[in-house]
Amino acid sequence: MEPILIGKSICQDPSKFLQREWLETNRLGGYSSSTVAWVHTRRYHGLLVAAFKPPVERYVLVSALEEAVEINGEKFYLSAHVYPGTIYPRGYEYLSQFSVEPFPTFVYEIGDLRIQKTVFMPNRENSVAVSYKLLGSAADVKLSVSPLLAYRDYHSLTVENSVLDGNLETAKGSIRIQPYPNLPPVHFMHNAVITDKSGYWYKNFEYLREMERGLDYREDLYSPFTLIYSFHGTDEVFLCASTQAKKDFDFSDAMDAELERRMRLQAACPIKERLWSYLWQTADSFVVDRRGGERGLIAGYHWFGDWGRDTLISLHGLLLIQGKYADARDILLSYSSYVNQGILPNRFPDVGDTPEYNTVDASLWYIHAVHEYLEYSDDVQTAETRLYPVVKKILKFYREGTHFGIRMAADGLIEAGSGSIALTWMDARVREVPVTPRHGKPVEINALWYNGLMIGAQLAARFGDAKLKAEYEALAARVKESFNRLFWSEERHSLYDVLTADGSDSSLRPNQVLAISLPFAVLEERRWKEVLRVLEDELLTPYGLRTLSPKDPRYIGRYEGDADRRDSSYHQGTVWPWLLGPFVAAYLKAFGPSKEVKLKMKRRLDMLLEHIEDYGLASVSEIFDGDPPHTPRGCVSQAWNVAELLRVYELLKSDEAKFFQPQEFSLR
Repeated sequence: MEPILIGKSICQDPSKFLQREWLETNRLGGYSSSTVAWVHTRRYHGLLVAAFKPPVERYVLVSALEEAVEINGEKFYLSAHVYPGTIYPRGYEYLSQFSVEPFPTFVYEIGDLRIQKTVFMPNRENSVAVSYKLLGSAADVKLSVSPLLAYRDYHSLTVENSVLDGNLETAKGSIRIQPYPNLPPVHFMHNAVITDKSGYWYKNFEYLREMERGLDYREDLYSPFTLIYSFHGTDEVFLCASTQAKKDFDFSDAMDAELERRMRLQAACPIKERLWSYLWQTADSFVVDRRGGERGLIAGYHWFGDWGRDTLISLHGLLLIQGKYADARDILLSYSSYVNQGILPNRFPDVGDTPEYNTVDASLWYIHAVHEYLEYSDDVQTAETRLYPVVKKILKFYREGTHFGIRMAADGLIEAGSGSIALTWMDARVREVPVTPRHGKPVEINALWYNGLMIGAQLAARFGDAKLKAEYEALAARVKESFNRLFWSEERHSLYDVLTADGSDSSLRPNQVLAISLPFAVLEERRWKEVLRVLEDELLTPYGLRTLSPKDPRYIGRYEGDADRRDSSYHQGTVWPWLLGPFVAAYLKAFGPSKEVKLKMKRRLDMLLEHIEDYGLASVSEIFDGDPPHTPRGCVSQAWNVAELLRVYELLKSDEAKFFQPQEFSLR
């Protein structure tokens, strides 16, 4: 596959390279990441970010490297860092090329010297390996590398302190250091010829993205030693940092094993188009091992953990269309154990074991995910014995009432929420006050409720429960009648966003698209095209759907400023790419899956695909500004965005809307 290549004109221009970030992951929630010139702009950037309780409790152990080559006695720095008012050293001036395939790779040119740096993370290890390969030079070349340690929670920053223990345990080819007694040691494996054990604090690193976000942005880092490498007799040297001691570490074997794993991923990809195939491979980066050996999906990098809603929406695009039915089943079974009176957790926190139950839609997305899983895997045994009972439990509690005021009203619709709790996906809060509380009967919740009842009826029929099938169908009919009577706005030719005791909220938001896009559409078909035309006119952008119409006086077109300003705009106009999945699915249902309609939808995605090469490389950012030029914001790699784009590809490319047909699936 043709790699994403970043050339000299970008690599040597701070205004450009600071906007492009790479990400290497390890399937534990850990990662290695920076900009293409390896100049950190976030507190979340780091050479080795380890997940101590996968996929959470992440710590930046090794932040960066100070690197220099010595050619005939003259020193040239390869590294670069932002300090107050400057970037120093200026190693990016020698960076001629960056690529991300198969691993993040940097090529530096100094005169006739060319040196290639490659970084990768071995699968399911809190380890990172860096190699330096001499591509061409007749001169005598030496390399010095000094690790810069942060050793702190990845949300925090560190400053010079006297508590840090700089003592080193050294042996041939290895160094061990444990800066703080409450955190594990880090082990460095290397093939350097000299170790300089002098330790230094480097002061006042600055992280520009944190500065823009109105957060603390300065940090001190500690360098415990310097490794001196010689290329005499070899053209490649290495450094590996790990939370594990690795006796007799073989760099080539480790790289070959990881390369082979990634080649298998690439070979399994049925997509020929280059940028789409990158998304296919990026999907694997979100699949993580959770504590206890469970499988999970991380919601995004750098700072998201495993979130219930995000996981269940992402299941289709990240796992099912790739035939990863075992992982999908494990996630559904794992989540079923967390159901509390019909409610699934929305978030598993970084610290502590208690999940956060604060969502009305995650349980309904669970039912939808069960339906999708059965459609793809045909795993009837698991569905009947393990998943169908959970579906029944959720529907029972939603009918009878459960936490957070979630209950079925007399008209059959679901209502939820009160006070300072925001239960839908639009859950941003400013100083504990919801920006979009949406208390009452939200439109997408009731679309999911109807979809869930119809799935329940389908499962009841399949598993011989005729009485419950009839009960679910009768209730679904009542819900559909109430929904179409109460949610339709004749004035706007679209749906109300929320029905409340005080009236109907006519805010034009994208949530109503689910009333069409879900497998069982609650909205009457005669109104589909009207709704989609309104959404297309006011909400659709080249990068996704706005969360509020620009015609609304509350609309905020740019996601920027301090935390309060950003949270205030999060769902008040900001663009979310994952919504393209429901929009395209709804559009194909309403206007038909003709070649002309599919081509129109495909052209809508051109700019978003270009984005894959110019921000979070090989992935899709969390959000974009509502106003042109729709600047990317938030996380550089978001699971449900990648997932829903892959689902869109499936819809547009496959006549049967599936890459793989349902197949018999054997339990392990």
